[in-house]
Amino acid sequence: MKRILLGGMALGLTTFVVPVAHGATAAAPSTVRLANTVVPNLARATLVGAVPSSQHIQVTVGLSHPSAAGERALEQAMYDKSSPAYHRFLTPAQYASRFGVRDADYTRITNWLTRDGMTVGYTNPSHTQVLLDGTVAQAKQTFDVTLNNYTVNGHSFRANPAPALAPSGVTAVLGLQTVSNYVLPQHTAAPPSNDICIEECIGSYSPAGLWKAYHLPSGDKGMGVRAAVIGEGETATVISALRQFESVYSLPSVPTRSVFVDNDKSSSDGDGEWELDSQAITGMSPDLEQIVFYMSQDLGSVSNAISAWVNDSTGPSIADMSIGGCETLNLALGTPLVEEPLLQQSALEGRSLFVSTGDTGGSCLLSPLVNTNGVENTGVPNPQWPSTSEGVIGVGGTVLYTSPTTGERTLEYTWTHGGGGTSSFIPAPDWQKPVTLIKAPCTTDYTLAPVSGYVPCRGVPDVSALSGDILTDGYATYDQTGAQTFGAGTSLSAPLWAGIWARAQASTSSPLGLATPALYDLATAGTLNGFTDIQVGSNVQWTAQPRTPANPTGWDFTNGLGVPVGDTLINEITGSTTAVATSNATLPLDTTETATVAGGSPCVATGSYADPRGDVVPFPADVDLTGSTVGDVGSDLVFTSTVSNLSATPLAKEYDWDFNVGSAHYEVEGVLGAGGVMTATHLYDAGFNDLGGSLTVSVSGNKVTVSIPLTSFDAATGLSAGATLTGITTNADIIAGPGATPLDLPFIIDQLDATSCGSVTA
Repeated sequence: MKRILLGGMALGLTTFVVPVAHGATAAAPSTVRLANTVVPNLARATLVGAVPSSQHIQVTVGLSHPSAAGERALEQAMYDKSSPAYHRFLTPAQYASRFGVRDADYTRITNWLTRDGMTVGYTNPSHTQVLLDGTVAQAKQTFDVTLNNYTVNGHSFRANPAPALAPSGVTAVLGLQTVSNYVLPQHTAAPPSNDICIEECIGSYSPAGLWKAYHLPSGDKGMGVRAAVIGEGETATVISALRQFESVYSLPSVPTRSVFVDNDKSSSDGDGEWELDSQAITGMSPDLEQIVFYMSQDLGSVSNAISAWVNDSTGPSIADMSIGGCETLNLALGTPLVEEPLLQQSALEGRSLFVSTGDTGGSCLLSPLVNTNGVENTGVPNPQWPSTSEGVIGVGGTVLYTSPTTGERTLEYTWTHGGGGTSSFIPAPDWQKPVTLIKAPCTTDYTLAPVSGYVPCRGVPDVSALSGDILTDGYATYDQTGAQTFGAGTSLSAPLWAGIWARAQASTSSPLGLATPALYDLATAGTLNGFTDIQVGSNVQWTAQPRTPANPTGWDFTNGLGVPVGDTLINEITGSTTAVATSNATLPLDTTETATVAGGSPCVATGSYADPRGDVVPFPADVDLTGSTVGDVGSDLVFTSTVSNLSATPLAKEYDWDFNVGSAHYEVEGVLGAGGVMTATHLYDAGFNDLGGSLTVSVSGNKVTVSIPLTSFDAATGLSAGATLTGITTNADIIAGPGATPLDLPFIIDQLDATSCGSVTA
């Protein structure tokens, strides 16, 4: 019946549980000591003294993902062309709904983390990480540690000599120690500002020079596409420098948006890096609609800038990150426990993050304790994180010579310090498995759990572009005064690729998703015209390998698949070299905002609302609706209502869930008989047409749950399988059914008139 509608290192690390009574919190949740918070080989360092108690500190806390296996399975399906889920990318809200931490767990953990005065400066919608602000004194009390300053081989750092205490459900605590902080590359003096041409040209290339060398299409310069830079500190001088760069080369002024995590802009250490990143991206795609800077406080909290990008519902699908640190050190100290799930999330959302492989060749760890990223090569094989993540595109470096008459490439070879090698713990993704050179097995995963059987580990780089040799070859950039500066290293290579990929995205209206599967698909299918194979050079640990019958892709540990032949590559991927958009949206030139979510998260797809007990009408007052939730579980839309005295109700009751999806209205109703059996459950549209479908109802304890297969929605409404259901608002009520009143009229016993929100994917 129709209802009334209501509106060298020891890496054998473990996490061990220790029952602890902390302060007055005798009833505190179970806690763990995190061994991955202690710097390996700390005894080799020299103790300087205690860190001042009043010093400000930021600490990033990673929470365990409740369905890591589900995330992995969905990612594989999304990039499998034979799967129904192929390229059905999630929004941040959908990700939070499917894979986020439960509200109860998040509340329990954050209550524990803030009990000694630290405050939540940022958290993402999925509740998978928390950025804490406070003093050293508060951090010491919260995590039950001491914090000291140390030095080793001329490097200074902060560290805790004993494992940090944390509530169960926490996987990593970053920021107590600073040895795993990402490191900016160190470059030498700039090469000559003008190309030097004898038989071949070398020097600081202009954007137009690289358009020619890399054959970028003239009919596509990134129109309608947005790109991002992930970094730290402030952006004012970076944007001023960008305007100088655009003026010198007569390029359009690309609008910028700066997103500061926790509103901290105090660092200017990386200005030169972010200037290079933004000028390389816009140099390759000068018609970009916008470039967005996601900035953390410092190099120790960059994972929060990554999170701000990944969880920005209007954010760019393409980003660059030209910083990193030694993979082994970051593995030992838990960085991948926070960042690998974030980067998998970015892949599930169809995003591409281009990451430099570093300027230390195939090695890392000059110091046994501290991340390094200068122009060096220690001879110890070790790639840089996060370029080895499965969710990014690792970019290596080359030295480029061009013709003085045509501007075409005449020679390009491996840069001696371009990063590359085999990951220690990230397995080779499906799309990389056909590469014959990738053979080294993984012994653990990123949680340090042992890997059984033979599982090849991921190799980097995936692709390469100009890095220059930092002495005679590079990219001409400009600072905020208008003076010419110099861009080089793989810190140049990665944003060049981000800009080139922006042109690829501009040539199609379909989201391209993570770039690597498409790039490797071309190579493994034998379609290699879009790459120039780099066959010469070495980064000391590895030597360039030409394409051969034994190595048909030409992939190697120095330059990956090679450097782009832009017009051919873009056409092979999208079938076009012309931008789809003919104009950009009108945006403010420069805006700033803060990605602060203090003390909680915004409303996400799994909405819940509560109703006070005892607010039922006088007749019959034997049941009371006290709460209801709506969410997405697998392929079903699920409603659950909590009812006090549910099993004691003597009369048949009808339960209704009235809900809107966008502008369309629906209703689910079912009758719970005196025997506790729900019958006659239906899904109706706004015209009260029964949409059928195999609805599933369960009654357990004090809960009534109904699951609606998303395939039940009428295709005529636009909500068929494969559609995204957004703007969910719901109401719930309990209505006395037949026999409850003398005239058999429906009678509302209790109702929830509240709003949920979010979206689900059919």
